[in-house]
Amino acid sequence: MIWKELVPAFAVIELSASSTTQDLPSIILEPLSIDWEGICDGGKKLGVHEKIVQAVSAPEGCFKVYGELSETETEVLGYEFPGAFHPNWKYVLKERIEKKLLLEKTVE
Repeated sequence: MIWKELVPAFAVIELSASSTTQDLPSIILEPLSIDWEGICDGGKKLGVHEKIVQAVSAPEGCFKVYGELSETETEVLGYEFPGAFHPNWKYVLKERIEKKLLLEKTVE
C-alpha cells in the first residue's frame, strides 16, 4: 500500500561552520509533514550544531510518500513537489520490498 501525507512547510536549518567541511555555515530544508489526523511525523532531532532559522510555507501539492513493506513495517519512499520529477511509487515500493526480502534471506 502507498499513501501520501501533506507537506505544508519546510524548516530552514542552519548547520554551523564547525559541523561542515566548509568555512561557512550551510543551510538545509527539512520538509515538515502532517497526517490525516493533524499529527506531524516523528520529527527531526536537531544536532548540536544545527538551529532552525525559519519556517517557510510549501507550495500547494507537496507530499511525503510512504510505502508498506510488510504488515508491521513502513518506509518513506520519497517526496512529491509540484513541477519536479518523481518516480513511479509502485515500482519504488516493489524494489524496496524485494531488497528487504533479499536481505532477510541473506541473514538466514
